[in-house]
Amino acid sequence: MEKLSLKKLMKKSSSKKNKEDQNIVEEKVSIEVSNDLETDGQLTVDIYQTDSDLIIQSAVAGVDLKDLDISIDRDLVLIKGKRNKPGEEKRDYFCKECYWGTFSRKIILPVEVNCDKIQAILKKGILTIKIPKKIREEKKRIVVQE
Repeated sequence: MEKLSLKKLMKKSSSKKNKEDQNIVEEKVSIEVSNDLETDGQLTVDIYQTDSDLIIQSAVAGVDLKDLDISIDRDLVLIKGKRNKPGEEKRDYFCKECYWGTFSRKIILPVEVNCDKIQAILKKGILTIKIPKKIREEKKRIVVQE
């Protein structure tokens, strides 16, 4: 449905363009929408701070360490992984709520951090990432010379 409404909007807004340009615009919109439908699952996280650290926690039960990837680039933490579905036989489900497959989460950090001393621990299905805050120097008085 989303795809159709976007196409209709694009047709109305580009009525003065020639037919060839309009088709190109419609094709780009269709591709972007369909790609959005095939995204990773989003990982849920808790983020809090202590006086010296930022802490990110997430339940990643069932994820193997080899399928978990954590990276940091300045103020952005990226957590990616894959939760493999146990067994592939056909099942007659009454309820199906568990997410199986790839997941990711981008987290923009609210403070400057020390990237060299980050720790990540996986214990009993809980991922805990401890990121030390950068220590800012106290104000310094600058003496002006004559």
